[in-house]
Amino acid sequence: MPREGIVYGFHGVEEIVQHQPERINHIWTTQHASLRLKRLLATARSKKISIHIVDPAVLTKLAGDSHHQDVVVEISPYRYYRPDQLLENITEESLFCILDEIQDVTNFAALIRSAEGAGVQGIFIPERRSAQVTGVTYKLSAGALEHVRIARAGNLARLIEQLQEKNI
Repeated sequence: MPREGIVYGFHGVEEIVQHQPERINHIWTTQHASLRLKRLLATARSKKISIHIVDPAVLTKLAGDSHHQDVVVEISPYRYYRPDQLLENITEESLFCILDEIQDVTNFAALIRSAEGAGVQGIFIPERRSAQVTGVTYKLSAGALEHVRIARAGNLARLIEQLQEKNI
């Protein structure tokens, strides 16, 4: 099982390096990085991100998974948005997704990918009894997590009423 704040896999790491490099504490990789990974590491170096070359077994231990694709990063915790932040700048084309009681991170990540592909502006999840954003979510969302904002709401029924009041 990966530690909290660990993200692995090329696409998830690529999105974080490109869109939120300030969240990265460390990058670990192997000497045998692919050409596309070497390009990504060059981008990370240009952004002054610390890179450590380690044995593949170390990556497996850090990721808690052997499918790390030769790159693991440690990031600061995901910062959820407040529901009111997601409701700023609403247009007639605004599209939101409300996920209730999704507890499996695999399903959560798949829904994030689908939402991003559908052009969803934001996802609302309950504060309790819901899957949270983890390193596994980053990997399985294949970078979509960096393009969809997620907010935790205390009361989804009240949130739905607010959305209806705004004709959403």
